[in-house]
Amino acid sequence: MPNNSNEDMQKATSLHQNGQLEKAEEIYKKVLRNNPSQSDAQYLIGVIALQKNNHHKAIELFEKAILIKPKAYYYYDCAQAYNVLTDKESAISSYKKAIALKDDYLEANNNVGNILREIGNREEAIQYFKKTIQINDKFSIGYYNLALTYDEKKDYDNAVSFYKKTIEINPNFAQAYNNLGVILKKKSAFKDAIYNFEKAININPKYTDAYFNLGSLYYQFGDTLEGHTEKAINCFEKIIAINPSHLKVYNKLSRIMRHLNKQDEAIHILEKALEINANDPETHNNIGLAYTELGQSEKAINSFEKAIKSFENVLKIKDDYYPAIYNLTLVDPNKKYHPKIKKYLTNKNIDKNDKILLLFASARIHGKEKNYDEEFYQYKNANNIKRKDIPYQSKLHSNYIDQLVKYYSRDRLNEIGNYSTASNLPIFIVGMTRSGTSLIEQIISSHPDIYGAGELTLIQDFERKLVNYFIKNNLSEYSITSIDNAEIKIMLDQYINALKRYMHSETHITDKQPYNYLKIGLIKSLLPNSKIIYCKRNPLDVCISIFFQNFPAYSHDTPLDLARKNDKKNNNHNWGLNAFSFDLKDIGKYYLDHERIMDHWKNIYQDEIYEIQYEELVNNQEKKSKELIDFIGLKWDPNCLDFYKNKREVKTSSNFQVRKPMYSNSIERWKKYEKHVKSLINILNYRE
Repeated sequence: MPNNSNEDMQKATSLHQNGQLEKAEEIYKKVLRNNPSQSDAQYLIGVIALQKNNHHKAIELFEKAILIKPKAYYYYDCAQAYNVLTDKESAISSYKKAIALKDDYLEANNNVGNILREIGNREEAIQYFKKTIQINDKFSIGYYNLALTYDEKKDYDNAVSFYKKTIEINPNFAQAYNNLGVILKKKSAFKDAIYNFEKAININPKYTDAYFNLGSLYYQFGDTLEGHTEKAINCFEKIIAINPSHLKVYNKLSRIMRHLNKQDEAIHILEKALEINANDPETHNNIGLAYTELGQSEKAINSFEKAIKSFENVLKIKDDYYPAIYNLTLVDPNKKYHPKIKKYLTNKNIDKNDKILLLFASARIHGKEKNYDEEFYQYKNANNIKRKDIPYQSKLHSNYIDQLVKYYSRDRLNEIGNYSTASNLPIFIVGMTRSGTSLIEQIISSHPDIYGAGELTLIQDFERKLVNYFIKNNLSEYSITSIDNAEIKIMLDQYINALKRYMHSETHITDKQPYNYLKIGLIKSLLPNSKIIYCKRNPLDVCISIFFQNFPAYSHDTPLDLARKNDKKNNNHNWGLNAFSFDLKDIGKYYLDHERIMDHWKNIYQDEIYEIQYEELVNNQEKKSKELIDFIGLKWDPNCLDFYKNKREVKTSSNFQVRKPMYSNSIERWKKYEKHVKSLINILNYRE
């Protein structure tokens, strides 16, 4: 700061420090008139201009002071003014000039590093941040900024190291705990991530970002760990209590309600969000999804159209814009939307994921218009783009099936059966996707004693708990017989309790996750009284229908790089249930492997698996429906014939088909595309 030796300067600075800016400025000007070389007086007039938010004037005055006598802090405050005016280049230049005059200028080194990081020049930013901790090895902000920069570079090892150093120096640095938690979540260190989010909240009970991250993590594993869904809801509700205008939280909370099959409650939450911003496109899009799951097509269409209009009104295409168009065409593949879709497909800079959505949307419209060749062409284009990023090899999945057949021998299954529970709650509806599983669930859940829960992840989560136990206890084989009986009982009790959270007064609950056909050995060993319904359909119709669906490639909690590592380690593709679905040859080979493992299960369990053929159900609805209910062990209820009147939530792509009376339009659908699927016909060795 200036060395104000004369009486006028001392008087002026005293007034300045007491907030009497006008009087101080008047004396500074007097000093300058008497002594034009008094650079500090010139500089301090600039400081007053800065305090009055007159940044352009402040810069002009600072530069005059610099012309009289350059000093580091003159350049520093000049840089501060440039930064407020978002003139980053000039701010960087001024900060660097300050550092040239005072190499150990801590704040200047830190601030120039921040600007360099903001503009994407991270390598240079790192050098300045490192300089700050050389100047002061207890400067926690410097360590934090280094961590932040490495974090943005996706150099997570260095980021973690510097976040931890930040916390070591300043144990109350809430942002460091929060950001460290985000990285640990990416690294699948979930317990450590939760610890850090909770630490951030303990330090700052109003830290909404930490609540949001903690709630999102609890939501991700809501089915895996008992009580976590409730904890997620609690986190999001706390955010709303702190900031009732936090739109993102309302949308997140609505997704939990939809996951719990509480679509009406989700819509109520989203309507509160619209009170905050009636034109928020994400909110309208999520309302559309909830109405889709309820089968209310007109309301869904209206909401998706509002979402699209809201995006276009702000003249900015955002990430959720293309999903809104895609979601709209899933409900209403109307040709009136085609010009908009074609326009965006001509954009050479469109993100590939957005292009995939538009191609799927375009294909659906062509299908509705019976332009089958163009429909197939668009689906093929979309799938080709998706397939390029997926490290799928059909041989690896075949290896996985080999492992299942070898591991789940009859003797091994009898061993596992010693740990079973007597519960008869679950009914598992399994088979290839697009084989009629949604229709079967709709029929049997029309019975008053059966709750239709949709596609659950509870069995996968149960299996993951077992594997984690093996790893934690350094067991050489992934064998249930290595686990203490009490541990299995705890896991099974948690599984049954998780099922009950969905139910009301029903005695049974369906789990319509088709890929549970891979888990039948585990299911029937530990839940011998559960029911297995195996759905079959014409293999060509199944395979083509899969090709026409925009499935996610891999599990939501399995990053692709981790998936590749798992492939290499385990020699299989168990990580990515839909990874086969983007190429007809892959789909055909996968179908044959599915038949192979099902033959293995049927050979062991025989009459304990009820096999139903889609075409037979369509042609003999009442007979096959009664057989289904009889297999489950319930009395017949005629509501099962009126399944299309069932108001339950349906989250799969069949959500509108299952709300119609039985129809035969989907039988032998493959013939419309016969000339395009020769390779698939050959792989399946299909004969009519």
